[in-house]
Amino acid sequence: MKKINVLFFAMGLVSPAVFAQEIASVSIPGVQFKALSLADYISQVRASSGAIQARKLSAESAISMEPLLSSTQIGPSISYSKGAYYGKTPYTPFVSPKSDTYSLSGTLEGFGKREARGTLAKAETALAKMGIEVVSRTVELEAVFAYIDTLRTKLQWQAVNKEINRLLTLEKTSDVSSLLAEQRLALENISNDIKFFAYGMTLPLGAEVSQLPEPIGNLVVTPREFELKDLLSKALTSRTDILAVEAQLNLSLKNLEVTKKSRNIDLSLSVWYSYTPAYVSDGTNYDKTTAYGYSISMPLPTQNLYDGPVISASNNRTIAEIELRNLKHKATVEVHQAFLQYSAAKRKLQESEMAHVKKMGEAPATAEAIAESRESEMGLIDAKTNHAKALYALRWASGSYELF
Repeated sequence: MKKINVLFFAMGLVSPAVFAQEIASVSIPGVQFKALSLADYISQVRASSGAIQARKLSAESAISMEPLLSSTQIGPSISYSKGAYYGKTPYTPFVSPKSDTYSLSGTLEGFGKREARGTLAKAETALAKMGIEVVSRTVELEAVFAYIDTLRTKLQWQAVNKEINRLLTLEKTSDVSSLLAEQRLALENISNDIKFFAYGMTLPLGAEVSQLPEPIGNLVVTPREFELKDLLSKALTSRTDILAVEAQLNLSLKNLEVTKKSRNIDLSLSVWYSYTPAYVSDGTNYDKTTAYGYSISMPLPTQNLYDGPVISASNNRTIAEIELRNLKHKATVEVHQAFLQYSAAKRKLQESEMAHVKKMGEAPATAEAIAESRESEMGLIDAKTNHAKALYALRWASGSYELF
């Protein structure tokens, strides 16, 4: 039995050299393609995806607000007053000294408010940054699947095209007109599929392109062996959605602390200075005078009689804890399911490889044998596709986000 030659990639997924190996470019009338490796395609998706860019802007907004929220909220104000002026004097002669008064006031925050607010701002920034990772990993996996689906149709196009060429060699000795017509129709349908999936690859790029992307490679992906317990352990510590909910839980804890500290009393402080120029009233000379003073006011914390804000913040924390627990359970289930799916896809790939090697070893020379060989190759392409997608699904489910 002929041995299938596959190479290991450094991270254990696929060999870049084998994956990049090209058989023939797609040629469809009226359509321009641009060959694109998976690494280059994902790089463009990361740079152009609207969803990723929106999350980055949200993170930038959170970062920009952090210094303000972490600063001391003094609320200083300066005031100036002049007077008094009377529209009608109480008697004649009556003199108003028209004093100049200056005042400076501000707020002394309650104990612990600034520190709690600063830690809350940092928690919001951390959550916003993790949001970028969650969206990026989701968009990347969708892009990888789009790339694999398009590559699958390209390999099918190549297989049908190869069968047509082989049938043409039999045209002089056998009647293969009906088979040729059938395969040419199949080629036309597959050509439409290639365009359909190639257009799908442009969606994450967020812009119209003049040339449709053409994936390169042959979907040779090395089967892997995994320990289920290792996958489960990594998933619970590395999945971005779990890390994001943990960041949300941390934010809810910081928000609860801010809510409690906000019950502490603020003091309003002010100082003032007044200057009265010299004046004469009722024949009496008054020298210029200065005066100053200060005031302290404290609100009565009647709002602290109500525990609604604290209860609400505490409930938000509990909700985040419940979501985290549920998400960890969901992640465990998804890893089990992905592991089963990958195991089945791996077995199917091995069976398809052996069947195809056997079929190719028979050296088909008749139209029927050529058709059977093509069907075998189509089955192998489907098995390769399902295996590659199942492997990526398993790695994403377990929190391993490496790309080849």
